[in-house]
Amino acid sequence: MKILIAAESFLPRSNGVTNTVMRAANYLREHNHEVLIVAPGEGPEIIGDQRVVRVPAISFNTRVTIDIAAVTASRLREVIRGFKPDIVHLASPYLLGGQVRKAASYLGVPVVAVYQTDVSGFASFYGLGLIKGLAEKRIRKIHSSSDLNLAPSKSSIKFLNSLGVNNVKLWTRGVDHEIFSPKLRSDSLRKTWNAKRES
Repeated sequence: MKILIAAESFLPRSNGVTNTVMRAANYLREHNHEVLIVAPGEGPEIIGDQRVVRVPAISFNTRVTIDIAAVTASRLREVIRGFKPDIVHLASPYLLGGQVRKAASYLGVPVVAVYQTDVSGFASFYGLGLIKGLAEKRIRKIHSSSDLNLAPSKSSIKFLNSLGVNNVKLWTRGVDHEIFSPKLRSDSLRKTWNAKRES
């Protein structure tokens, strides 16, 4: 199967969306699927065996650097036509994801959208009430028009349902026992964190 993943955030940015996209892409490739990642901003176009199509973006520096994709659905249709995916996976769709969804739907390619980032919650946290309403409207539009939506928790499903998005399934996250193993416990490192022995 050929899968195009549109990542709202990606390397060199390090965050939950980037981590999830890399893990999903690696898993899919290990299971003999072909994956193409579309990501905003400058960065590597090859990561290991993974090809990445970079689209223009405007970078904003807040507490973290955010790359806002500045690309049209018509340009993304070219990328989709060139790759010919069986399905499109939108990772935390907002601006780039919305444009990729529009392009994929136009071409008749099924779309799965993964709700990961609480954009409207961030807007509330930073006292941007007007943006919260706009964010919720955009989230509703993207997820309501996707063929399937995945969410990491029951509370995320409840939030999407409150926006009128009903085709949502739970996609839980696991723990990588190779990375997070008691065998790797380091008392000296824990001491630098002032961690209690029993934690």
